[in-house]
Amino acid sequence: MPSIGLDHGGDPLMRKDIAKIIKKAKESFIIDCIFHTNGYLLNRELSKEVIESGLTKINFSLDAASSEVYKRVRLGGDYEKVVKNIDAFLSIKKESGKSYPRVRVSFVVSEENKHEQKKFFELWKDKVNLIAFQKCYDFSKMLSQHYIPKL
Repeated sequence: MPSIGLDHGGDPLMRKDIAKIIKKAKESFIIDCIFHTNGYLLNRELSKEVIESGLTKINFSLDAASSEVYKRVRLGGDYEKVVKNIDAFLSIKKESGKSYPRVRVSFVVSEENKHEQKKFFELWKDKVNLIAFQKCYDFSKMLSQHYIPKL
């Protein structure tokens, strides 16, 4: 199945024309259009455009279930703004009557946030299509020695 990931090298919402790019991809018979975002730049207008463009999957990276932890794992981030943006996106999607895009929220588990996993799940379980928990690997060790992480 032809697919395209529109997030290599940065958040795709930084592009003012992201909805046009998605629409062009869909017109070119790309079946699956996907991107990851932290949701910070999402607003109501952009949400409508992205949903109408034909995006099939959107993945929001959050890594926290509270503002306090979010500030530690997402330096400079604004948890309340991001959650508000995602909630607005979900509301607009529901109002549109569309089943797509599929919405995933993800949480990379680390020492700083592991105590919030259950709360994160509870916050999102009735809102999104998929909740992903991923193990955090420290690949910085690979720079100084031969290191193979235990999977």
